[in-house]
Amino acid sequence: MLVLIYDPQKKCVEYVSESVRWLFGISKEKVMRDMAVLFDCLGLSKKDVIIRDFCRTELILPQEKDFLVMNVKGSVRSFHIRTAPSGDGKNILMIADRTEDYEKSLTLKTATEAYLREREEKQIVMACLKKIAVDPYQEQSAPWGVLPDQEVTAVFQQVSDMIQNVVEAIEPDDGQEGGVISMENLVREVEDRVSPRFSERGQTLKINLSVTDEKIDVDKKRVQQVMRSLLENASAYSLQNGNITLSVSQRAGDGDSGNEYVIVVEDDGIGIPPEFMPKLFMPFERADDPRVRRIDGDGLGLVIVKNIVDDMGGRIEVENREEGGTRFRVYLDM
Repeated sequence: MLVLIYDPQKKCVEYVSESVRWLFGISKEKVMRDMAVLFDCLGLSKKDVIIRDFCRTELILPQEKDFLVMNVKGSVRSFHIRTAPSGDGKNILMIADRTEDYEKSLTLKTATEAYLREREEKQIVMACLKKIAVDPYQEQSAPWGVLPDQEVTAVFQQVSDMIQNVVEAIEPDDGQEGGVISMENLVREVEDRVSPRFSERGQTLKINLSVTDEKIDVDKKRVQQVMRSLLENASAYSLQNGNITLSVSQRAGDGDSGNEYVIVVEDDGIGIPPEFMPKLFMPFERADDPRVRRIDGDGLGLVIVKNIVDDMGGRIEVENREEGGTRFRVYLDM
């Protein structure tokens, strides 16, 4: 995503993120001098309502728009643009690359390597975090203020944890991709791992295990990561003292083994806005909901789950429960 801050009174760009260089091939300095070069690159006219209002005066309400850009080679890129007031007389412009081909080609490993390269030194991360907002949508008088050092350290730790989660999903488990294990033991190990988090929040975790073939030949680490990620996600978006269920059952499948296992994680939490469902498995996406913004997250947990399930030849489904909360179903041939 590209972020730009503009002062309509002084008619000058106050800030533009470094991402402008690798997203559009133009330098940050050029945009700071004249943001028209950015609009020209995107094929947007200054007469376009969203651009005209952004440049003319302080915004009152946010505006957003999706549009396509075709480059000289004939390939098409899809962008989402959003403008919003900052609360201190300035306007914020955010542009996200939503190109379907780009998202399909972006593997977790490539994304992680790029992420690590951009953050090779803690000092770089801290300097960047001091300049940009924690949350552009957050309602406050000056969302672009400088972060206290303790908050910067906390955010850096969150970034480190996120990178560790992605690396765990990529790295093989001691070089062993599979092995015969007990399904019950696998599930109980996951339960032991997440129980402290559930206890801390006063939440109840119920386990239902109904399988005919107790021994399975599968990549234990990856299956456990799917279960753990879905359970931690359910915990995060459920209320204190909420109820969460992990069910594992077996049925005749379509694969060669004929043993399809169904992993179901249900919660009675806040649910998922219907309009956000298409973006649920997109990297770094989070619902624009005040209840969601209050919860720490990086928008990668479900992306990791989806990649693991796809790589194992399975599928994942999600729905909102009629009684409230969500239900995730994962189907895997083991």
